Amino acid sequence: MTQENNGVWTSWNENLTYKYKSLYKITTEKELQEVVAKTDKIRFFGTKQSSADIAAGIDRLIDITPYHKIVSCDETERSITVQSGMILGDLLEIIEAKGWCIPCLPDINTITIGGALATGTHGTSGHLLCEYMTSCTLVLADGSLKNVHKSDALMQAVRVSLGVLGLMSTVTFTC
Repeated sequence: MTQENNGVWTSWNENLTYKYKSLYKITTEKELQEVVAKTDKIRFFGTKQSSADIAAGIDRLIDITPYHKIVSCDETERSITVQSGMILGDLLEIIEAKGWCIPCLPDINTITIGGALATGTHGTSGHLLCEYMTSCTLVLADGSLKNVHKSDALMQAVRVSLGVLGLMSTVTFTC
């Protein structure tokens, strides 16, 4: 994990600019848990595609983009679990190379998986990308982890939650 102090956050279109005191670039779930647990107010961002104030404006930020690995891949179940900082276009390339797909193809594929899910990114099919998420792990405010499966009542609330229920750490899609 790296930490930068006293910088400026600017949205992709340079529409929003905020000063921050601390910016954390995390690479592991443990680092993500530690930063969330020790910070009262924190926001996270990926590729800065959102121009809404919910993406910044707090003294402490997490850059989720270095957190972008494949966690597991199950050929039999056609499922893939990835870290939430993975870019959607990268995920699509990986699953397409396997002959798989997610039936929702958003027009914008330069956003992180976590950002796409949290903000309700939709595709050409008329469905939301989050409809194809079968499980996820959330980092709660105290740094603990909560696993949510598609059969859990909480799953519907987690979809398009803007991070208010916890920060998405890993996400599983069945393709």
